Amino acid sequence: MASYLPQAKDLILQFSSWKVIHIKRSENKSVDALSKLVSTNFEHFAKDIYIEVLGRPSIPQHQVLIMQTDVESWMTPILAYLTSGVLLEGQAAARKIRHKALNYKIQYGVLYRRSFLCPFLRCVDVEDANYLIREIHEGICGFHADPRMVMAKLMNVGYYWPGMHMDAVQKIRKCDLCQHHAPNTLRPKNELVPVTSTWPFQKWAIDIMGPFPEAPGRVKFLILAIDYFTKWVEAKPFASITVASIKKFLFEFIICRFGIS
Repeated sequence: MASYLPQAKDLILQFSSWKVIHIKRSENKSVDALSKLVSTNFEHFAKDIYIEVLGRPSIPQHQVLIMQTDVESWMTPILAYLTSGVLLEGQAAARKIRHKALNYKIQYGVLYRRSFLCPFLRCVDVEDANYLIREIHEGICGFHADPRMVMAKLMNVGYYWPGMHMDAVQKIRKCDLCQHHAPNTLRPKNELVPVTSTWPFQKWAIDIMGPFPEAPGRVKFLILAIDYFTKWVEAKPFASITVASIKKFLFEFIICRFGIS
């Protein structure tokens, strides 16, 4: 229908005036019956019914020429070695290509990579790789998956190129919808640094929390202490935070930890 639209617009320009009339479904039975003739067997028709079969569309067909340029990619050295035995200059580079070529195979002019868990994977260049990532991530059947799932789907459908995971990460980071609707992560931006301790009470910490709504006894503060070696935790409520209350809490914490009576 998109091909017929420009031709319809050209025909409209030849009329001085025109208007669009909506025909109800009840008044359009004859046209509806004609549209169903495509899926009907012509042998069962009566002899007084004349049918014209159009063998080709009434609009001119545009010829599309596929232009393919010889652009070098990561597959070029491997294809050159497998087809004609040409290696790169330099002993180290030639040895590297010769070692890589053991995992590849050419079939009908297409480069494939051998795989242990699935059939041969078709190798693609950078342009095709970007299209595949976009199609799987945000295409018709895409659901904005993470890079790991996108890479797994690419290998399941039979495609491969070096650095698949990193290319998927860089491409998905630029997705506008993922940046707006992705869940907020609560993980810290930097790596956690573990706090180690060699013996009890070499390192310990204390923290004060509150004020909270008053509880029975008019307590509304909470003092916590932890020993990093044994992970011993003590917590006690207080009505107010003073130096005397902190000292009392620490004294009870040490007594309870070491069992001093």
